[in-house]
Amino acid sequence: MNTLTDLSKKLLPAQVNAGGAFSVAFTHTRIYGTSTQNYGTLQVHREAKQLRLHLRVDGELHTLTIPQAEATNPVARIEKWIDDCANGQLERAA
Repeated sequence: MNTLTDLSKKLLPAQVNAGGAFSVAFTHTRIYGTSTQNYGTLQVHREAKQLRLHLRVDGELHTLTIPQAEATNPVARIEKWIDDCANGQLERAA
C-alpha cells in the first residue's frame, strides 16, 4: 500500500496554498514488512472559481477539480485523493 510520507503530508498545505508543481513521496509497504519509496508529481492550479490538481504517479495521470465554494480547507480531501490514486482505488478517489 502506498501512503504519503510524513514530510509530504506536512508540505501539502503550503503547496495547495502556493500553487505550482511539486514532487510528492510515497512509502510503499509490502506484505512482509519491507518498504520502499516512490515519487509522484503534483501540480496545483489555483483559479478564480476552482482549485484544479493533476497527479502523475506510477505512469498514470489523475485530475481533481474542487469548486472554490468547496475549497475553504481542501487539504484533507486532497491527501485522501492522492492516497487513493496512488493505490489504484479510483472509484474512491472521485
